[in-house]
Amino acid sequence: MRPAQHSTDGGTAPMPAAEQPLPRDVDTFRRSVTRYFKKYWCFKGFASREEFWWVQLYLLMVSSALTMVGVLAGESVSNVLSKFCFAAFIVPSLSLSWRRLHDAGFAGPWFLINAVPFVGWLGFIAMTLLPTDRTKQKKKGSEPADI
Repeated sequence: MRPAQHSTDGGTAPMPAAEQPLPRDVDTFRRSVTRYFKKYWCFKGFASREEFWWVQLYLLMVSSALTMVGVLAGESVSNVLSKFCFAAFIVPSLSLSWRRLHDAGFAGPWFLINAVPFVGWLGFIAMTLLPTDRTKQKKKGSEPADI
């Protein structure tokens, strides 16, 4: 949060509307999505529960928007858009999931639990919902990134 501006008389003047900080949720959403793309190939480190789920919301919004465009434009456009979307988001989504598992105290390869038919995704969702495991992070010698 930005500090309040101080006036010359020693009081604190309110910030102009253009400089007001964003609400915490909006700011966290933006930082989570920015970090998602900045750490495109990064499978080391940690991703908080909050970061993981904000990015899932972003991906849902992008997917919904592309689906609507595809429905309006036709099936061939929809197929091209879905393939492009998959190609653009597969690697950062894998790395985010890998880092989220690290944050929860699991090794990244636990992501492969998704390959278990019918129930694997339930195990993965359960692992992503777990809180941060500080003991594992301290053993690895780094703290989770602050969102």
